[in-house]
Amino acid sequence: MGEITPIRVVPLGDRPELIPTLAGWLYEQWGYFHDHDSVDRRISELRERLDSARVPVAFVALSSDESGAMPIGTASLTADDLDTRPDLTPWLASVFVPAEFRRIGVGAALVEAVVAHARTLGIGKLYLFTEDRSEFYGRLGWTFVEDETYRGHPVTVMKTAP
Repeated sequence: MGEITPIRVVPLGDRPELIPTLAGWLYEQWGYFHDHDSVDRRISELRERLDSARVPVAFVALSSDESGAMPIGTASLTADDLDTRPDLTPWLASVFVPAEFRRIGVGAALVEAVVAHARTLGIGKLYLFTEDRSEFYGRLGWTFVEDETYRGHPVTVMKTAP
């Protein structure tokens, strides 16, 4: 695959027809975290994230190729993401980039877009949790909060101040 340029990140509300694709990605990546998870549940969740004037909101990264704009990643800003830490809010959540589009700046662009959007909403601090990407987020300026076990999986909680 050739180099993909440019990467555009837009609110999912601008491209709601992509919800089934994104829901499939998210279910495949993290379905094991939630009992009774399904693509349909993920579709419903994403439909609740179409209004960029409020939280929750989802974003989609797009890239142009010969056939036009195609989805190459997603991320969300949510009120909660780790039910064991209801005291922490809001969250960068559901950051996902398919393997064939990794290491070209898509994830960083998504994280930057969500952080910038949080700033426009007057949000002063964001949290995230990750199983295995703490170094990636650290390079983007996120700092360690704590390690914990969530639903049987070791995760790292991190924060940033937009």
